[in-house]
Amino acid sequence: MLGFGLPALLPLAFLAALPVVIHLVSRARLRRLDFPSLRLLEHLKRERVALSRLKEILLLILRTLALLALLLALARPWLRSGSGAAGPTDLVLLVDDSYSMQYGSTWPRACSLARKLLRTSPPDARTVILTASGPDRPARTLAPGPATVLLDTLRPSWTDARIVEALPRAVRVADSLGARLVLLTDLQHRSLTGNWTVTEGRDVLILNAGAQRPDNLAVTGLELARPVAILDRETAVRIELANHGPDPAVASLELETDGRPLAGTQTTINLPARRSSVLNLDIRFPRPGPTVLSAQLRSASDSLPADNTRHLAVDVRTELRVLLLGSARVPSRYAAAALLADRAGAITLTESPDGRLDRHDLRDYDAVVALDALALTDADWTRLLFGLTGGTGLVLMASPTTAVPAALAGFARSQGILRPSGFLAVTEADSLHPLFTGIDPGLWQTPRITAAARLRPDSARVLARFGDGNPFLLEAAAGRVLLWATGPAPEFTDLVRRAAFVPLLVSSVEHVALGGRVRSAHVGDTLRFPTGSSVGDALLATPDRRMMVEPRRHQGEMVYERTDTRRPGAYRLTAALTDETVALAAVNIRPGESDLERIRPDALPPNVRVADDYDGGRDLTQLLLFLAAGAFAAELLLLLLLF
Repeated sequence: MLGFGLPALLPLAFLAALPVVIHLVSRARLRRLDFPSLRLLEHLKRERVALSRLKEILLLILRTLALLALLLALARPWLRSGSGAAGPTDLVLLVDDSYSMQYGSTWPRACSLARKLLRTSPPDARTVILTASGPDRPARTLAPGPATVLLDTLRPSWTDARIVEALPRAVRVADSLGARLVLLTDLQHRSLTGNWTVTEGRDVLILNAGAQRPDNLAVTGLELARPVAILDRETAVRIELANHGPDPAVASLELETDGRPLAGTQTTINLPARRSSVLNLDIRFPRPGPTVLSAQLRSASDSLPADNTRHLAVDVRTELRVLLLGSARVPSRYAAAALLADRAGAITLTESPDGRLDRHDLRDYDAVVALDALALTDADWTRLLFGLTGGTGLVLMASPTTAVPAALAGFARSQGILRPSGFLAVTEADSLHPLFTGIDPGLWQTPRITAAARLRPDSARVLARFGDGNPFLLEAAAGRVLLWATGPAPEFTDLVRRAAFVPLLVSSVEHVALGGRVRSAHVGDTLRFPTGSSVGDALLATPDRRMMVEPRRHQGEMVYERTDTRRPGAYRLTAALTDETVALAAVNIRPGESDLERIRPDALPPNVRVADDYDGGRDLTQLLLFLAAGAFAAELLLLLLLF
């Protein structure tokens, strides 16, 4: 059966009759006149005139044939095989447009398979094209021709969109139309693993556009050993690398700051097949301020290069200014000794043993540590919250000095004192939280707590708990506030004498000093930057454009928000009037999307069939183009023979 991918262009084939019309019109306008001097030519042989007319007819046929073949090729004709006519004619095509589809020639092959599929659909068939990363909204029904045009506009994204997560949407549309359902993907294992929500009795066809032996190198992790980097001091960097291919590989690695190579960081590494590796380097940042640290992996044989670079937003400080508030009941000497013991952190400490805040401008400090938060007055809370809006981080210790219930500025509330018959120990913690980076879990699980405040979170979330389920450590205000359930005094805990005290307190201070800044996010994540002292519009520079953003309220605080993080790279927020950097974040490709391991067909549900090609018939477009070119060449040759 003959069909056309763009039947709307088929009427243009009538233009092929133009050479015939022009020829007939020109012959009709000729008149025969007897001219005396031409009588001398009457003796010419009539066969020469007949040969000339034959050549004219041949030229006319060749021109008409060339023009007809060219115009028919525009309509994309195909010849359907007998097996292609079975089943429903309507089609729902779910296209995998995740980052892995950028590998080598995977995307062009996927588009070629989709065009074959669309050409086999009758002109009046209903077609719906969905993408795995597309929004869940009413689908647009098209004819096969416009659907082909839409297909040509699609491009693979940078997201980790999974087919199984988009499948329920495609099944709903296919069921409503009574259409066949086809998935176009590279058979990536992580994209097809999960709960297959398919209507009972429905068959699903997967067209595989992926490579048989995919190989890919990637930088899957980049982080600092501690939250804050200090100018001209060694900073430990941890880099995770992965070779997802079947063969060992050799590549070079180099670190960059704001796109400029960092001296002394270039190295050559050997990556075993299907293994991950970790590289630790000590570096020095050359400039203070918000900086983009990048790890760049270079390999000539990598067919998916975008994940060879990973970024990290780092706020390089010259010092860390900390205000320490003690009280008569909770002296500051233990906390002061711990903070000053950390030589690598470059902490500049200001002590207020009596806990008075009216002598200090909180805008001069990166963090404030209140050792007796339950004893703070309303005026103190007003000053602290004002400092918080200006970018100062808070470490609040609810030392159990009073059994009177108290609110902690809406973050949490104290409901009395925990006094166990023995002692409390921290048994549960979010070990993946950056606060605990570099701290041995065995250290902060050993201290014994004999008294603590019974905290109940309001807007805070729990990071660590005691064995009885009560919170030990809470986080609020997007990481700019940390609450401890006890204070650094021997009458409450032996933590002050344990090895965990110094790293846990220093990490808490450095964490809140970052001001809730997002250092690394993934494509598709929502970025929220605290406004700090800025309240007006700001300019956000993304990897592909610049735009104005307005502050908006989120969970009780003003933030700058960006939901469309569709490309990896640096996202820099600057003040609209001063061009000063307000915040900086790095967006990366999710590490799992770099693994191109294919799923085995026998691991899929029984009603799912996998095909490496689609036998929808023969495409006649190329044949017609060759025919047109041959006709034009024959016409040119005939003209040369005539003259």
